[in-house]
Amino acid sequence: MCYLHVDEQQVGSSSSLIKVYCDMRSDSIPAGLVGSYKLLGFIGAPLEDCLSDGNKTVPSATAGQLNYALISSWIEDCQSHEVCSMGRSSNSALATDLWLVDVQDMCLVQRFWDCSYVALSYVWGGLTAFRSQKANFPSLQIPGFLRDVMGKIPRVIQDAIGFTASIKQRYLWVDSLCIVQDDDAFKEKYIPQMHLIYQSALATIIAASGKDANNGLPGVSYPRKEPNTPIKFGARSLEAKSPALLPLLWKSKWKSRAWTFQEGVFSRNRIYLTDYQAYWVCSHHEASESSTQYHHHGMALWDNVSTSLFSRSVLMSRQKFYESLVNEYSDRRLSYHSDSLSAFAGLLSKMGEMFGWSFVSAIPESNFESFLFWGPRFGSKLRPRHKAKQDSDAQLCRSPTWCWTAWEGHVYWDPSRKENYMGKAVTTKSEVEGYWISKTTGFRKIGEAGSPIHGGQILASSPPEKQPSMPDSHHLEIDIPPNTLMFKANIINATAFEIKSPDVDPACSPYFRGNLTCAGWLYDSNGRHCGTLRGINFSEHHDQEKWEMILLSRNDQDEVLQADIDATPSTNLPLEYPSAKEYYEEIFDTTAFKYRRWWALNIMLVERKGSWVERVAVGQVHADAWESALGRSSTQTIFLA
Repeated sequence: MCYLHVDEQQVGSSSSLIKVYCDMRSDSIPAGLVGSYKLLGFIGAPLEDCLSDGNKTVPSATAGQLNYALISSWIEDCQSHEVCSMGRSSNSALATDLWLVDVQDMCLVQRFWDCSYVALSYVWGGLTAFRSQKANFPSLQIPGFLRDVMGKIPRVIQDAIGFTASIKQRYLWVDSLCIVQDDDAFKEKYIPQMHLIYQSALATIIAASGKDANNGLPGVSYPRKEPNTPIKFGARSLEAKSPALLPLLWKSKWKSRAWTFQEGVFSRNRIYLTDYQAYWVCSHHEASESSTQYHHHGMALWDNVSTSLFSRSVLMSRQKFYESLVNEYSDRRLSYHSDSLSAFAGLLSKMGEMFGWSFVSAIPESNFESFLFWGPRFGSKLRPRHKAKQDSDAQLCRSPTWCWTAWEGHVYWDPSRKENYMGKAVTTKSEVEGYWISKTTGFRKIGEAGSPIHGGQILASSPPEKQPSMPDSHHLEIDIPPNTLMFKANIINATAFEIKSPDVDPACSPYFRGNLTCAGWLYDSNGRHCGTLRGINFSEHHDQEKWEMILLSRNDQDEVLQADIDATPSTNLPLEYPSAKEYYEEIFDTTAFKYRRWWALNIMLVERKGSWVERVAVGQVHADAWESALGRSSTQTIFLA
């Protein structure tokens, strides 16, 4: 049965719309549900009567070519928006000029940053195809050269060149042509500026339907899907609702790729090209080929955090901001493991500009130790990586194991363990005197990179070696990988505990049990559960004889009581810890160990690799259990690669 819905506030209006629903009722629908409905379409006045600006050209999506005139009008209108113009920034003072594709002269040219250009965001897909390299870069600057090699260029880039010309723009930025792919110095210059490249673009073409670079742009080199034919009702018509943009994006490969994450975040104006139609999104409004424009309260992602204050509350919002970006990015996939840091570099540069932060790999130096305690939500896998300085495989990951970019899998920081639970704030005290990072010129102390440290991190007044300074790497007897951390800490061989899969009480909630996926429980010499580690996949082989545990910090928190839980609405409870018992049972057996001040020790499980160690997992152990095993521990200078 179909139902019609009329908005009473629009009755009598020339622009009134009647919503058409299909409602279904059946005995097969699960108990508690009375039906379901789907919005099928609208019955409304002819679109030309709904246009208030006098323009009687009705936009429509066709199965043929794109409506280039309409898309050009979106860009022109956006340039006059006060909201959109406020987001534009001038990068003309930058010393490095921008390489662009000149779609008229069909060659690469160098232009100032304030040049008007469009950018392309697409899925490369790991193809081996024509791109800028040292050998052909001089030729690419010759007018007409791109026309001569057009057949070798991936289809999506060919179409983007044609699209740019069709919307009457001259310059296009596309990574595979505008960055010399086999020139490390060239890449190091431009990859950290990806935020500026996409932020400065007049608009970004988003190839939302492509599986790889050989898929062209819909409506440019191949037709879109056939639109539904409207059914006329006199002066009105019934037309099926066109697909919404968001569901199309969630199903797209573009949404799943790591490189496209920062490209989408930084693009001020976005032209999404899908198999159905083109969509426009900017800070002021949204539009599509099949609809008139409507006002949109765009989210200015980078305006949500003040850059002028460094109070604790603002700092915490910055930490959350960083963590949220990492959360989403870590779910994305890469063709090459070596890109895990590069594809996030623009985001790091932007946060560095906004917050005055500096980064070691992808970890902020501000509150460095706190950010080391990232964990895998659903398990993780170490990326294939360089194990020594002589490794030269360009596809290997270069990140150190202590950084989340060295791992595949969803990354998160548990706020209930790191910040507060049931309003009981967590206080953290470092057990490490200070962290030093290996660089080509020697070792540098974390937090002494020209940016202030904010927050509760405790740094030692001297390095873990003799004064006056840390020895240069060539003075060390060991040959360590780049970006190795050096610090002094209490370390114990993991054989002091037994590590195995969690033995969870069946009475615990299903979500609590599921949350312990890829976790390992520590058992003391008496067989009592005394700690939990996150990031261990027991389906893989592990040489536990080489495992060691490092004490990095300890937490204090007022005791969480069941009365605190009972006084809280169930909707406000974290699914992981629906009771006080489960909050503590995740870490230790509450019948064997008890709450006390500073009971929670934050530890890192590492694997010995000769002179250095590599991260395996992080977690917590009860202080009583650790102290009982102190006879097997020692304080050492640790090299964490």
